[in-house]
Amino acid sequence: MNQQELEFLKGLMSVEPIVVKEEYRAYYDDADKILYTAANQFPDDNNNWIPITKVQYQTLECQWLWLEKGQLVERKLTYNHYFSLTTSTKGVKIVKNHAGIVVEPGEEYTDVGYYDKRNS
Repeated sequence: MNQQELEFLKGLMSVEPIVVKEEYRAYYDDADKILYTAANQFPDDNNNWIPITKVQYQTLECQWLWLEKGQLVERKLTYNHYFSLTTSTKGVKIVKNHAGIVVEPGEEYTDVGYYDKRNS
């Protein structure tokens, strides 16, 4: 090796390794619903985020997550699903005439109906 190559190698060895700090975030909308998670590369246009752990980043299912008092809260479905349903005065609360739109606890609608499992 010539002197120039040795100097180049010395220079390479003296450079500190670049350490990329792992950071994980959960982004939410104005209604505090978690929209998506991101790691290390973040969009600059969204200030609605909270830090999360690597385990949370790898396992979170965003469709069930909300932000309450600064904490992630999981809200799974709270009704039982039956294949044979009929209109009723009790059972699963729905938006009237729309059986596919279930009214979750805490939601309020003025025109609701109910479906319950068929007794046959």
